[in-house]
Amino acid sequence: MPLPILRPRVTASAVGHLVKAGLLVYLGGEPRFPVVHPDQVAALARRRDLPALLDRHVPLGPEQGRGASGRAT
Repeated sequence: MPLPILRPRVTASAVGHLVKAGLLVYLGGEPRFPVVHPDQVAALARRRDLPALLDRHVPLGPEQGRGASGRAT
């Protein structure tokens, strides 16, 4: 039985940044819907330093940047 298709919790752009940082391996798919290995995602999700990794490798989007600094970035 196939897994249900769920709305992703991260953007394709964020996945791309994690691939560029060497934290995930891109397996293919469309740019809007990248495919990465689920075991790698699970291992990354278990890392205690995940918030720091995300801060370091995934830039804030315009809406998030406004909330963080009080103005557009």
